[in-house]
Amino acid sequence: MVGAQPVQLRGRVIQARGVFVTAPLVAEGLFKRFGPVEAVRGVSLEVRPGEVFGLLGQNGAGKSTLLRLLSGLVAPDQGKVRLCGHDVQRERVAALSCAGFLVEGPTLPLELAARAALRWAGLLGGGVEEARLDAVLAQVGLAGAGHKQVRELSLGMKQRLAIGAALLREPRLLVLDEPMNGLDPGGIRQLSDLLAGLARGGTAVLVSSHLLDEVERVANRAAVMAEGKIAAVIDVSAQGKGALAERFFELTRGVAA
Repeated sequence: MVGAQPVQLRGRVIQARGVFVTAPLVAEGLFKRFGPVEAVRGVSLEVRPGEVFGLLGQNGAGKSTLLRLLSGLVAPDQGKVRLCGHDVQRERVAALSCAGFLVEGPTLPLELAARAALRWAGLLGGGVEEARLDAVLAQVGLAGAGHKQVRELSLGMKQRLAIGAALLREPRLLVLDEPMNGLDPGGIRQLSDLLAGLARGGTAVLVSSHLLDEVERVANRAAVMAEGKIAAVIDVSAQGKGALAERFFELTRGVAA
């Protein structure tokens, strides 16, 4: 595990380097039903400053719905989500201003150059300085690709560019849904190192992934979802190599994918 050491939890307030701060993400008792299907059932979780938190589960476990609830894209039937202390439904602007999201795949304009696409994304949040665009391109390994049209980029490069858009405003919380999709092994390792570096700098990172080995490598903790519930939250940093995958399959054995 290459992420930052987890800070100590005290209710909804976290002690980090001797300073008490609000947890960047707190979800309490979330339920969401679509017709007869209860996609999320009583989920509560917390992501702390300076940690990478993995979200694991088989297809249909409820991960994508949970991420949409956390990002305010859909409203829960019951429960609350707070981002940096703000209710995501009642204080939407304040809540979302402290977070960066990639929850429904890259959606940047295909006709723009990569750097211009980042500028466009920045304008949606009030604008960013030109130097920040270059810094983010370098941060996600696209320093030499800023002039290329988005449509010309590989799927992996588009994924990294979309993550860059989520990082533009240096969020306290970063929420990523399957960010390693489309990346080759080198790109996966680069992204894992990026997430670990963000956590060491104090950012809270929530990452949904099917890549158990990479989650084990980078995460401090991981939640395993099954049938819309959190089956367990695992202290990844305290486990040996391969233990996360073993525990995952124990918890999901017999659950229909």
